[in-house]
Amino acid sequence: MFTAMASTSYTKNSLDALHHGMAEDLNALFTSGLEVNTTRGTVSVHVAVVGGKGDWPYVRKSFGLSTGFSCSRICHMCLSDVA
Repeated sequence: MFTAMASTSYTKNSLDALHHGMAEDLNALFTSGLEVNTTRGTVSVHVAVVGGKGDWPYVRKSFGLSTGFSCSRICHMCLSDVA
């Protein structure tokens, strides 16, 4: 887990700063790796992200989505409305 914060704290600035810090850390883990001492010696482990998770308010704010729980639109991509 990278961080935990209340949904009332989600602002453009707070999420941008969070994503910037996370991207720097993950980039370093991917390119430089992490040195791990084992019984067989030191091993370099490189990490790649394959997914992420967050509650719907976080996902909406992070990606600038306009749909929500009470919205009549079904899709944030195509502007489709509920029939």
